[in-house]
Amino acid sequence: MPQAHTERPPTQIVVAMADMKVSSRKRDTLATFALGSCLGITVWDPLKHVGGMVHIMLPYANRGADRPPPEPAHYLDTGLPALLAACREVGGSHDRFVLKAAGGAAPNLSATRGDHFQIGQRNIEAMHLLLAKLGLRLAGSDLGGSESRNMALDVGTGRVRVWGNAGNRDL
Repeated sequence: MPQAHTERPPTQIVVAMADMKVSSRKRDTLATFALGSCLGITVWDPLKHVGGMVHIMLPYANRGADRPPPEPAHYLDTGLPALLAACREVGGSHDRFVLKAAGGAAPNLSATRGDHFQIGQRNIEAMHLLLAKLGLRLAGSDLGGSESRNMALDVGTGRVRVWGNAGNRDL
């Protein structure tokens, strides 16, 4: 009698804006789209094949006493620590994490109109400060510029692909 094929087909898991996803299934791909001034950050553990991705909108949560707790993935200072913790919860190790990032563009930048709020640049600067504080560094990045981009992490291999109007590349 033939064996039933029970292996699950590859799955693409979409990480929306201000969202975070983690997987420990080698056949999963985490993907996010339209990273303009936002940052997409991936975390991958090459030994345990744990991968995670967060789509960050702004650098810092406003934690005023009169405000409810922020959605962690909306902000870098809450989203990145939450992503690292979620990856550890499914077996990843901080010592093995490989981080990559894309985004932080100034999509409204033109010769006649500047980027008044500089959200992309502020996100990039805040990310580098937080990574240093956490004792982590980026293994690859595609940051800045004026073009929006998309990003995908293959959980099984750790390959991070970035694509958009400015071209396609692996980080």
